[in-house]
Amino acid sequence: MARDLYRTKPVAKPANTDARNALGQAYVQRVKDNTDDAALPVKVNQNVPIPLNKLTESSEEDIKKAINVSQYASVAPRFKRDQPGNKADIYKSERGGYEVNINPNVDEAYFAHELGHAASSQTAIGDMISRLRSDPKLQRALAIGGGLTALGAGIITPGDDDLNAAILGTTALAAPTLIDEALATKNGLAIMEQAGRKASLGQRGRLAGGYLSYMAAPISTAILANTLGNQFDEDI
Repeated sequence: MARDLYRTKPVAKPANTDARNALGQAYVQRVKDNTDDAALPVKVNQNVPIPLNKLTESSEEDIKKAINVSQYASVAPRFKRDQPGNKADIYKSERGGYEVNINPNVDEAYFAHELGHAASSQTAIGDMISRLRSDPKLQRALAIGGGLTALGAGIITPGDDDLNAAILGTTALAAPTLIDEALATKNGLAIMEQAGRKASLGQRGRLAGGYLSYMAAPISTAILANTLGNQFDEDI
């Protein structure tokens, strides 16, 4: 997926100005269809990667920025502050809009997916899931909890069933991220269709590949911790 985002030349259906305008209008309609409310504003930042043959001529700061793939397809929510100078509360503050980072050379499906995040977080359920996912303390706790869940399953469950239990446990703890991504994909595909740019099989495959990359982390955690747990199991 990272290679797919680091495009210095446009793909067949790039996230260019025409695509962004059409998908942006469809995003506004999608939010209205979902909530009967006006869509929150989206600011788009275009970020084109430095060609690989030019990286050697770039500064260290530019290189670090270039390899940060989140700038080529990501969305960041913006929350309103109750008073100037106060930090926004991701659980209580009112949403003020979104910033989408996009490489205009990548497939337009990625831009639609980021708009899907914005659209889904303006529904009651999507808003709750998105706020849970945005809490860094919760994410750290879930990461630790996922490892402990898989470790415990490996210790107390005999045979091979413990791996299944471990994977289910860590995936459940990763639920905010997985649900958020699923909602974004669902809304992103609807936005594409509404814009008259229905996703092709290949575009759906790219989005599915991105979702599977989020699934990989809890599964890897489960396998590693489960292996350690089985070592304890054998020693007991």
